Amino acid sequence: DLAERTGWPVAPATSVFRSVGAAFGMDRLRGAAMAFTLEQHWDRLALRRTLEELYEDQRLLAEAVIRHAGAAPQGVPGAEDVAAAPRLVREWMAANDARTSGVLATIGELESTGAWTFAKTILAAAEIRGLSVGG
Repeated sequence: DLAERTGWPVAPATSVFRSVGAAFGMDRLRGAAMAFTLEQHWDRLALRRTLEELYEDQRLLAEAVIRHAGAAPQGVPGAEDVAAAPRLVREWMAANDARTSGVLATIGELESTGAWTFAKTILAAAEIRGLSVGG
């Protein structure tokens, strides 16, 4: 889907997707959320929806990174090499520092106060969502 939407080959597009997840700690966040034992149906439903949205947010952010890097991988130095993905993500984050640093600071603050909770997960996901829909 990401490769098709961006016109990039699957391997580098997938690498950007994974690098975005790593940069924002999305796998850590999802992993912690999967360990929750939630008693209420509505809590479980809210968490499931939040986790689904995190995947969509990761895709949207990966698209933003790819747009920033250039429409065609051939025009981007090193884009054919999947190892270029972390650099492309860092460059996009630097170009959007005012937005990305705030999200990272909030996630860092939430993480620094102890184990992930349902509420902290929802707050972190909302920060990431705000960044992803802002482009």
